[in-house]
Amino acid sequence: METDPSPVRSLPAGVQPHEEVAGVYRPVGWPPPVAAEPRGSRRTREVLTALAEAVAPWDRNFEPSATALEETVSMLEDFIAHATPSVRLSLPLGLHVLDWATWLRRGRRFSRLPVAAREEVLTRWEKSRFVARREAILKYVAICELCWFTTGEVLGHLGHDPEPTVRRLVAERRTRHGEPPL
Repeated sequence: METDPSPVRSLPAGVQPHEEVAGVYRPVGWPPPVAAEPRGSRRTREVLTALAEAVAPWDRNFEPSATALEETVSMLEDFIAHATPSVRLSLPLGLHVLDWATWLRRGRRFSRLPVAAREEVLTRWEKSRFVARREAILKYVAICELCWFTTGEVLGHLGHDPEPTVRRLVAERRTRHGEPPL
């Protein structure tokens, strides 16, 4: 007598099958596939670029290249594209609010300000007494910094090469699970 390898033969009406993904049980096919294109609007990309330029890690010996900036903006767009529906709506909306928020005081949108003025605006907002503004801008800055510090150029400047670490972790896992090393 053969047994069916699937754990569930039939499900009650309205119940979806679940699968384990990274230790978490989710409905099969979740998250739904997200089309890579189209990405955000031209204006959203413009504000993301302006924000990434203002948050860019640099010192006297290092200034990220245009390629690293493009890679960072691409990662930010991917982050938004693969986020939950509420985040896909709220992040670009918040970016447009950020873009127009400087118009009354400075007479220009955030994305049109010089980089030094953008840095000043971000610093002022990070220290704002208005909690909602401070928390929102800190989240945008954190996401940008996360993307910046995962670019190869910035990691190279910091002297970190992720390849040896990844190889070591893969070897440890293969050994732990009794698989031959690569």
